[in-house]
Amino acid sequence: NGQISVGLSINLREIVIDGIVLNNVKASIVIDGDAPVLLGQSVLERLGITEFDPDKRTLTIKMK
Repeated sequence: NGQISVGLSINLREIVIDGIVLNNVKASIVIDGDAPVLLGQSVLERLGITEFDPDKRTLTIKMK
């Protein structure tokens, strides 16, 4: 939304999302916010095809 927040950038050695293992993931920790850990589009692209439903507030991952 264009809002500026104070945060910290980190590198996660490994994360697992529904059985999908990703290594060396860049993430941001927002000090003041509703979503304290943020993963960007580059991470979503590594998961496969993703679909976000804003009404249901769900993210669906379809394997490549």
